[in-house]
Amino acid sequence: MKFRCEREVLAEAFGAASRASTGRATNPTLSCLRLVLAGELLRVTGTDGDLTIDVSLTVSGMKDGVVLVPAKLTSEVVRSLPSGAVEFDLGEEKVDISAGRVNFTVPIGAGDDFPKWSGTVGEGAPMAAKDLSEALKQVVRAASNDDARGVYTGVLMTGVEGKLRLVATDSYRMAIRDIAANVIPDEANFVVPARALNELQRLLGTADRVSINITENDATFEVGNIRLVTRLLKGAFADYKRLIPPNLPNTLKVSREAMIDAIRRVKLVARDPIGTPLRLQV
Repeated sequence: MKFRCEREVLAEAFGAASRASTGRATNPTLSCLRLVLAGELLRVTGTDGDLTIDVSLTVSGMKDGVVLVPAKLTSEVVRSLPSGAVEFDLGEEKVDISAGRVNFTVPIGAGDDFPKWSGTVGEGAPMAAKDLSEALKQVVRAASNDDARGVYTGVLMTGVEGKLRLVATDSYRMAIRDIAANVIPDEANFVVPARALNELQRLLGTADRVSINITENDATFEVGNIRLVTRLLKGAFADYKRLIPPNLPNTLKVSREAMIDAIRRVKLVARDPIGTPLRLQV
């Protein structure tokens, strides 16, 4: 394998894919990025077995090939290089990375059992990236951080009257947001891990569109030249509608900024900022 690419483009691709890799797995390949070069197309893939981020980019290809490289080390090396063209040259047991007068030698990743691509290939249901990004920012934070909570570490995505509804709860709080986007059939329910949606929000950035493709076991989100694939969480999500009181005898309208400032001050003396009840007195 041998190719050349601009540092900024390569650093962005490696940075995105490496966020899906993990250094804590028993399988050493999960701490690596898989590079596949075919002609002028380079694919960079990182995965932890549950979350996969795959980036496609155009490079100046000189020799096709496939290699595993340490995700964290390679990303840091590329990011440290001076601006301009970066050249990758695969040897027998190492990869030479050079830019100008700077040269690095990176070892090849161990193992040959890198997980196979599990995402859905094909056109998904499109929607505005900005709308999804804003909704994720509001809802994902309500999901539980405790892995023992199963489906409550994720966000329920369901179709309601032609709209996309996102629901998350950790039993103390619940967030619900509807988006005017018909991307999931009405009454269909899928629970997507919060971690995957946090990474998706990073990728949305200034993108215009995102496409969503959900199957029985996986969800695929495509943003430009990046595909994010995540396994869905299995289990029964609570009937969130029953948690909302049918009648609200007291309704208040308050200044958003004033309320945020007041809560921020009270939060300073709370032992557990999430689990401590907040009493409102009118």
